[in-house]
Amino acid sequence: MSSSSGRSGEQRVEHPKLDELNRLRKIYFLKVKSHRYMFIEKFVPLVRDWKERLANLRDIFTGQEMNWLLATSIEMREPV
Repeated sequence: MSSSSGRSGEQRVEHPKLDELNRLRKIYFLKVKSHRYMFIEKFVPLVRDWKERLANLRDIFTGQEMNWLLATSIEMREPV
């Protein structure tokens, strides 16, 4: 059910994994290539096991970082 204000998309997601995601984002400087790969090693299992409402990653990452995350996730996919 949507909120009466029609702004249900703006609800804050509160979850320990969101806190961890924000913590990782602050630790790793994603413009540094070695940091990106250390980050992705922690990011993938974190989001893979996410059971609650997913966070809007655009609220956490820059557009450039989102592009990198998407490209990296495609590169990392294992053949089915």
